[in-house]
Amino acid sequence: MAANRVALQVYPGPHAMADPTLTDRLAGIAHPTLVAWGASDEVVDIDYGRAYARAIPGAEFLPLQGTGHLPQSSRRPSNS
Repeated sequence: MAANRVALQVYPGPHAMADPTLTDRLAGIAHPTLVAWGASDEVVDIDYGRAYARAIPGAEFLPLQGTGHLPQSSRRPSNS
């Protein structure tokens, strides 16, 4: 987790986690893209994921049921 935090500080550049140029830059992606988002994300609402997917030409959006902000480590038990 510590290494993840260090990496995340590099990605956004000078805008921290609020980059006003992000959607414009996403529009320039020219490769098949899957935006996977934790359906139970309590840090960044799922609507952000949908908006990012819409900003990428031809992108597919996949909500990951039973996961939160860090899908690789925040599994939630199913209600079944």
